[in-house]
Amino acid sequence: MGYVMKVYFDERSAAPSGWIAASRPQQAIAYMQTGNVEVINLQTDQSTDRFGTTMDIMEWVKRAILNYGLIPPRFKFHGDNEINRERLEIEVLKINSLYRVRGQGARRFVE
Repeated sequence: MGYVMKVYFDERSAAPSGWIAASRPQQAIAYMQTGNVEVINLQTDQSTDRFGTTMDIMEWVKRAILNYGLIPPRFKFHGDNEINRERLEIEVLKINSLYRVRGQGARRFVE
């Protein structure tokens, strides 16, 4: 594996120091396609966006586990929307379960 990345997905805010910014789901997915993303921090209070949403990223991760054997990154969340945070945490549980079923053993968990 090459350079390990920490990706910060937010449509409005700049990434903190040490994180790579992704303002669109396609950018975050492109980084994950490298296989070098160790952790991704997802925005919970994202509005519906014509470019996609946080859930598009989660769906891509599930497909990539099944189709390409992706090792999912660790997930962090930022933002004030607790309902969306709970939805995303449920998606992380699904992702970890899917990863375990693929025979890889869960190695990445929500923080």
